[in-house]
Amino acid sequence: MSLVPTKEYTSAAEIYAARRALRAQFYAKPVPKPAKAPEPIIVAPSEPEPDPREKYLRDWLSLASPGSRRASCTTSVLEVVAKHTGFDRVAIIGESRRAPLVRARQMAYWLLRKHTTMSFPHIGSKLGGRDHTTILSGFNKIEFLMAEDRDFAALMGVLSAEIASKAQEGRSR
Repeated sequence: MSLVPTKEYTSAAEIYAARRALRAQFYAKPVPKPAKAPEPIIVAPSEPEPDPREKYLRDWLSLASPGSRRASCTTSVLEVVAKHTGFDRVAIIGESRRAPLVRARQMAYWLLRKHTTMSFPHIGSKLGGRDHTTILSGFNKIEFLMAEDRDFAALMGVLSAEIASKAQEGRSR
């Protein structure tokens, strides 16, 4: 005697139909009740509170526009580096990989990072469309050279002071 009732099937189609029916019965997902839509909350329009970051954003946008202090700082850094290294500004921004030009370019990276709030990607875009990792590598190389060589550190101090005085002149105008 069997505890489980059995049924004798006459074809494979009956077996598959019974199997589908059992699966549908045991694995059927419950039908969710329709949710009641929440009532909309109506709020009277009021004056928006001033965003404290708005002034910062406005200042940043004014610096990013052409002819701004940021653009003039880039040109003044390139002029100072060009004067002290003997290369012209176009050569410093250019694609040459000659060691003296690369060193002058790295000096410009370091000075721009120290005297502006420009990010590494922005400095890269200003100086020939270079990748930010190239700028970071050059910046770190100048930091290392300044720690190792006192004469080079003194030169970078002179360049930095010259850029600071040019920036001061630009503000006083």
